[in-house]
Amino acid sequence: MNKDYYLRFPSVLRNALKEGKVGFPKDLETEYGSEEVYRGVKYTENKKKITQEDFKSQMEKGLPGFSETDIKSYSCSCFRDLEELHMAVHFPKKGRAVAKGIMRSEHGPRVREKGTTHIHWYLYDEIDPSDEFEVIEVWEKNGSK
Repeated sequence: MNKDYYLRFPSVLRNALKEGKVGFPKDLETEYGSEEVYRGVKYTENKKKITQEDFKSQMEKGLPGFSETDIKSYSCSCFRDLEELHMAVHFPKKGRAVAKGIMRSEHGPRVREKGTTHIHWYLYDEIDPSDEFEVIEVWEKNGSK
């Protein structure tokens, strides 16, 4: 892959690619049609709007427990199937919500996991797809909608 292409990504992924810590898999799709997807997001009494922050990878957020040598740690996870998202992220969860929106290749390439509806979406730097997503499910304190 062209090294100039790496410049399109957030610095944490760009640096990992340049340093050879990670590489994109061969099944990376850079061009694809728009597709409806679901994503788990934080949603609390103080935060009721989806923002660009909701689309950052674990590595961008600096979350512990994720490997800097695993390309998947740099992705934004989405699902094509709502029930599969529920099972994968153990919903319902307090302070969490499900957002539904449109995934577009202009926002970044993707890798679809075989045998599931899970997608690793590698957003380009400064991309904010939040305007194309809306919250469709919210869980309150006790896990109820």
